[in-house]
Amino acid sequence: MILGHPGAGKSKFTEMLAAQLPPEDFLPIRVELRAVSPNAPLHVQIEDGLRADLHASVSWRELADDADGALPVIILDGFDELLQATGVDRSDYLERVQEFQQRQEALGQPVVVIVTSRTLVADRTRFPR
Repeated sequence: MILGHPGAGKSKFTEMLAAQLPPEDFLPIRVELRAVSPNAPLHVQIEDGLRADLHASVSWRELADDADGALPVIILDGFDELLQATGVDRSDYLERVQEFQQRQEALGQPVVVIVTSRTLVADRTRFPR
């Protein structure tokens, strides 16, 4: 979880991180959460984010299968925007992220997930252990 005040550079940091990760080792997938359905499962949010960027449909499963040994790094940018724009209560969002990671690990396809958010909504979510 990356927390910061508005304009602190959270999004720019994630863009730089995604650009700097060695492609032979990592598969960065950056998702702007303001562009996805707030109630959708995480894999659908990833697919929606990819569709918005690529203007084409990409299945999370196909993408993970085709990673060719690279560790997927999913960057979910703007958790605060997901909450504020919709008014939806997603206090369990980070727990759902953790469950997604656990399912992927059980399938033999581990993933790293980074979530950015403004500090003002940090108290509106539960942080898993």
